[in-house]
Amino acid sequence: MPLPDQLPRRPDQGTALDPVITTTTATIEGDVEVDAVAISTEGLIGKNSGGDFTVAFASATTLTLGTLPNGLVLTADDIVSVQHISEAGVVRGIYARDDKAMTISGATLTVVGVTFVTGDAFIIYTNVPRETTVVDTPEFWQDTSFVTGDSPALIDINAALGRNAAFVQVINDGAGNFTVAPSNNGIAFGTAITVKPSDPPFIFEGLNIDSLRITWVANSAYRVIAV
Repeated sequence: MPLPDQLPRRPDQGTALDPVITTTTATIEGDVEVDAVAISTEGLIGKNSGGDFTVAFASATTLTLGTLPNGLVLTADDIVSVQHISEAGVVRGIYARDDKAMTISGATLTVVGVTFVTGDAFIIYTNVPRETTVVDTPEFWQDTSFVTGDSPALIDINAALGRNAAFVQVINDGAGNFTVAPSNNGIAFGTAITVKPSDPPFIFEGLNIDSLRITWVANSAYRVIAV
């Protein structure tokens, strides 16, 4: 029985010990789809709400970007992709910078060749890394007798730190409940959350907190720590 290297072969096949390797210069044409899960989410992310910065519809081709953490300013080179989601929750498109021309002027992002629709949602992925540590002196606020006349109490964290906080802790030291609502700009506040005396310290971490609004529910006391 012949050995494998003694079997008949075409000249262009070489031998088992000395094969012929064929290369090609063929190119792939058209768009190459990249699975969305392959996109890194370690950079700052913009969303309509709940992101590192806000994104809002401005026109069919433009979006308005909210304030970034620590006063950062984005350029077009910082954008990785823009995900466009319909009001019904259907993904209309994922636009990468190598597919669509993008420019940023001030707080306005322009994406060429798209059709944004009012009411839709947008997620912007960037290559700007998040800060993982904050080295600063914490600031403290407290009210040992928080009554209805003190409400609502506005905790201006940005004014005290000179920037928005990445870590905020709220402690209920009293006998009654109160609510706390966060804001990333000091103007619009998120959903108020009830903090009870029996609750562990309530923590906002990895967010971008400009200020808190504490609202009386019953006579109580509170402490706030921000870094």
